[in-house]
Amino acid sequence: MPNGGKEVAKDHFILRLMRDPNDWQTGFEFKEMLQASLVLRGNGYAPMVRDGCGGPLTMVSVHPDRAGLFEAPSGGYFYAVTRNGCTRWRCCASSRC
Repeated sequence: MPNGGKEVAKDHFILRLMRDPNDWQTGFEFKEMLQASLVLRGNGYAPMVRDGCGGPLTMVSVHPDRAGLFEAPSGGYFYAVTRNGCTRWRCCASSRC
């Protein structure tokens, strides 16, 4: 934009996900849960579930006690999300995973 102006991105995929993040939460409930996690636990996690081609489908709010940042042997970082003590998802946090 000329002169450092801004333009509203009306068709960005994240707008749809923030309004309707998943099947059981409204956008308001989703953001409320993330904010509560941030205030009460210091972090809020919401892994993005993607389709087979890498396109975004939903975002799932995760309790901060069930997620953590780890270093891979390659030196990259990833998030591990657990459920009942079993690792369910691994989300790459850097390009070196």
